[in-house]
Amino acid sequence: MDPIGIAVFAVSYALISMRRLGWLGFDRPAGALLGACAMVGFGVLTPREALAAVDGATILLLFGVMGLGAFLGLDGFLAGAEERLARVARSPRRLLGGLIWSAGILSAFITNDAVCVLGAPLVVGLVRRHGLPPLPYLLALATAANTGSVATLVGNPQNMLCAQLGGLVYRDYALSAIPIALLGLALNHLWLDLCFRRELRDHRLRPVEHVPPVARRAQLDLLVIAATAVAYTLGADLAWAAASGFVVLMLAQRCDTQRLWAHIDFSILLFFAGLFVIVHGLVASGLPA
Repeated sequence: MDPIGIAVFAVSYALISMRRLGWLGFDRPAGALLGACAMVGFGVLTPREALAAVDGATILLLFGVMGLGAFLGLDGFLAGAEERLARVARSPRRLLGGLIWSAGILSAFITNDAVCVLGAPLVVGLVRRHGLPPLPYLLALATAANTGSVATLVGNPQNMLCAQLGGLVYRDYALSAIPIALLGLALNHLWLDLCFRRELRDHRLRPVEHVPPVARRAQLDLLVIAATAVAYTLGADLAWAAASGFVVLMLAQRCDTQRLWAHIDFSILLFFAGLFVIVHGLVASGLPA
């Protein structure tokens, strides 16, 4: 048993768990990168072993799915969806419920991270325009995105990791997990409605006079995301199906790729790459055995 590898893992885990240390300025990706470099620097792993430990399929899958979500943000689908939701809901409580179910379902296909990163600024803008308290709606976004992401193997990075390492089948997993996710969203809706019913009772939504139709670019985004989901269900390789859908949109939309990269959180990819190396270093240290 290698005590150095175990010590590196423990320190890395502490840095990752603490999320952000003010005196270091470290977040989770930085902690994972530090741990990965330490595993190589202290000789626990060779550089070749460290690179081989990174599961490329998981990284590619995460990148592809986040890229699909980025197109929805760039092409205005999410911005228009919030006003459509407000117009249909007609009351703060119904808006809360609509947000929960919309965020939950969308996260199952473009990841919970993409829904929260792209949706949070829109939700803040929405509640400010209608004079609503932000807490109920931001809680709804965060909790629903995480709950709904359970439904599929591409809903969150953890599910992707389990899918690639465990060889899980998308369709079989979805059939088992969708009822759980729906039950979770229903309980989430019930609980938040009970918690904020009185607070929302005194507010009213401002009339939404005009909501523009869904742009053709956004319609194409939704079509490609749906086609990608069908490919998952039919047994296509998850990583390459997601990456292919992303490439199709890049070619079809002919977008400014610099703007596109800005909407993809590459730090999540770095975090998981570092985590692969750290965990492999722990295994090489002999502790799990």
